Amino acid sequence: MNYFQNVEYIVCNQQHQYLLIHKSGCTYIRSVLSEICSCLDYNFEKDRSLPSWTVIRDPYERLISGITYDLKMFDHNIFNKKRVAKEILLDKNFIKSIFSRSGPFRTLGKTVHYIPQFFYFLPENVDFFVMLEDVDRFFESNMDVDLKKVKNKQKNSSNEKYKKIVESIIKDHDELNRSIQDHLSFEYYAIDMLYMNDRVWRWNYGKVL
Repeated sequence: MNYFQNVEYIVCNQQHQYLLIHKSGCTYIRSVLSEICSCLDYNFEKDRSLPSWTVIRDPYERLISGITYDLKMFDHNIFNKKRVAKEILLDKNFIKSIFSRSGPFRTLGKTVHYIPQFFYFLPENVDFFVMLEDVDRFFESNMDVDLKKVKNKQKNSSNEKYKKIVESIIKDHDELNRSIQDHLSFEYYAIDMLYMNDRVWRWNYGKVL
């Protein structure tokens, strides 16, 4: 059991399973899998008999995306930069909430979309990791799919203007920016270790599933 987030696996044709990590391309990945898999199952625990994979993202980019999503979901006026900075991002509990079950966005039944990715994958012993920018090549190499023919694939780009606002707030406050970078350092380290242990898929690996 994952202490921080609910674990969700998407099983494709009883051949392999994808561990969903929020704000790491999961909307797009689910839409592609729904098109190319004739049988989709959703599990809340890993099937040890099937290979597993997941998609990870640059930690800073994902943090900005997650904060933006949660601000919008909780109906904060994200265009009011001073209010968002003062009430949310500069609150003394915000940085703590990155590694905590508590915080400004943690309420009953709600998912915090910016906690580190390793809280998803470290307890799960995932077999293969794919960087978000390589996910299309991974699909084409491992699932024999021509993504140009997948009709309903969805990429969520509607939050770009809001992300820029959040990022500008962070960059305008040096102490907040430094604190975020410090807290992300372990996540970058965890991803570096995946590379060092040859756990991150590269295009020249070809088919691994």
